[in-house]
Amino acid sequence: MKTMTTTYENCEREGLPEQQQGKRIFFLFFFIFLWVAVFSRLLPRSLRPLAAITGCRGSILHEASCAANTVVGFAFMK
Repeated sequence: MKTMTTTYENCEREGLPEQQQGKRIFFLFFFIFLWVAVFSRLLPRSLRPLAAITGCRGSILHEASCAANTVVGFAFMK
């Protein structure tokens, strides 16, 4: 007879480990925020959304990485 614990353990083994899921989610949001950072460079410096929200000022890649780190941190909160 299966118990809830046994079923839960089987589900954990079948899926991707949390580290791989975290990397996939990070890269998904990184590419989304990369496009946002590219298009925000067309705006004046005072109106750029990513630099103001995340506190990162630098390259486009750095802004996208900071924004993705901000969002992905909430994906695995329990």
